[in-house]
Amino acid sequence: MRSRYMIFVGALSRGLPRRLLLCSLLGVLSIWVLTISALADGGTVLCQRTSDSIVVTVFSAQTPVRTGISDISFLVESATDSHPILDARVLVELESESGKTLHAEATRALARNKLLYCCLLDLPEAGHWTMKVLVKRGTGRSVLIHHLQVAKRQAPVLAYWKLLIFPPLLTFLFMANQFLRRSRA
Repeated sequence: MRSRYMIFVGALSRGLPRRLLLCSLLGVLSIWVLTISALADGGTVLCQRTSDSIVVTVFSAQTPVRTGISDISFLVESATDSHPILDARVLVELESESGKTLHAEATRALARNKLLYCCLLDLPEAGHWTMKVLVKRGTGRSVLIHHLQVAKRQAPVLAYWKLLIFPPLLTFLFMANQFLRRSRA
């Protein structure tokens, strides 16, 4: 029992916990930085509805949806076999509480992922919006209604703080590395 304790005390005196702490910190920061950008191609799922024989999943590039230009994508699938439907027309109508109405057609040409239909909407005000999505395919029609909360636009510093913190963080880690190397010598 005493020998295990002495090994632990010896490791403390050799600086092992400091190295272990630094490696753990670097590991956690690396995982954190990698998971920041691990988003799906369409963004965050806002809602998913099944109507008739069509399943529509709505994605937003940012959560919550904010005023200004917003990227909204739609995945249209067959309800029976879950295959994407690529020959549909997706029409979007947003109506605010104050009565403002926006109309757009989501197309696959705007989407990076060609399985999605995408539209860019310029949302002028924050508040509650009602989104009505009409999917037409041949003679069939499917309607999806979703209530959407639109937030005010963020200040650029708050919107991009994760990117702005990265260079000073790397500089700090480099300085810590150099300090630890000099203290060992």
